[in-house]
Amino acid sequence: MADESRDWTLEPQPISLRVEDAMTKYVETVPLGATFREVAARMRRQEISCVLIVDNDRPVGIVSERDMVRILAHHLEDGVALPVLAENAMLSPVITVERDALVDEAADKLSALGIRRLPVVGADGELVGLVTQTDLMAARGRELDGERQRLRNIVATRTRELEEVNASLRIQTLTDALLGIGNRRALEFTLPRTHAVALRYQRAYTAVLFDVDYFKGFNDTYGHLAGDETLKRVVGCIAESIRKADTLYRYGGDEFLLVLPETNLEGANILVGRLQKYVEQLQIPHQASEHKVVTVSCGLGVCDVGEGRGPSSWRDVVDSADEALYNAKKHGRNRIGLPGEPDPASERS
Repeated sequence: MADESRDWTLEPQPISLRVEDAMTKYVETVPLGATFREVAARMRRQEISCVLIVDNDRPVGIVSERDMVRILAHHLEDGVALPVLAENAMLSPVITVERDALVDEAADKLSALGIRRLPVVGADGELVGLVTQTDLMAARGRELDGERQRLRNIVATRTRELEEVNASLRIQTLTDALLGIGNRRALEFTLPRTHAVALRYQRAYTAVLFDVDYFKGFNDTYGHLAGDETLKRVVGCIAESIRKADTLYRYGGDEFLLVLPETNLEGANILVGRLQKYVEQLQIPHQASEHKVVTVSCGLGVCDVGEGRGPSSWRDVVDSADEALYNAKKHGRNRIGLPGEPDPASERS
């Protein structure tokens, strides 16, 4: 189930980075009174594009390389004297942005003013850094990358959850709700594959039909709720006594089909004999049966290509098991019916 405390919104989220997450903390500054030549020399020496002029740690102006070029051009072309103090060349008042402003706000301010950088100030107006267009673009890129990753994670998580739900639904559609074993649909889905593998590799498998003896009489005597509990106990007993490769399905009502891969008729007969004893040893009372406890009758159908008995369809194998079960019930119940046994004269009950 999805974690409701997480942000599962697929809509793009607004940029939420603050200016302090994007700014450069180190800023080259000079105090009021610094000379123009001193600032120019520092910019050349440090290979920087601007210097902030501060008064008591508060920015009062900024001298950029553009300002330097403009003043030098006037000096060379028009003979204008170079200013003595840097503050005579600075842009003032300086436009600043607070450190907790959003990156988008700072970007909008830069765009509106047509400038490339903003000094960043704290709550008391003190200089704490400098943010440029490049810094803001990089911050936006990082946040967009994070947003894309967030969306990818959501899609991946939702896809995984959907796959889990679909897998659960598939299991539910292939599982008997009462007994927790495969249902008829699951049988018809998997048994054709088992049969095809047996034919291809000439490996035997056996299908075993179980029927709870006199189950209608049991329900009439003890009620349907007790009947459901008895089916659970019988199926649980059988399921605990078979191999991992063997598969148990509810065939219908009180009938169950057990598929035994890589098992010939002889091996299946031995195994099923043990399973019958295990069910009888549960000692579930059944006054409507001559055995006075719940028992099962069984019919075996085999696909044994190696001995020339390779039915063309898995349904033939199940039909053979069904016919053998019918014979077992007619010959006294609580016994195993084998394929090829003669039918009794009486009709099916």
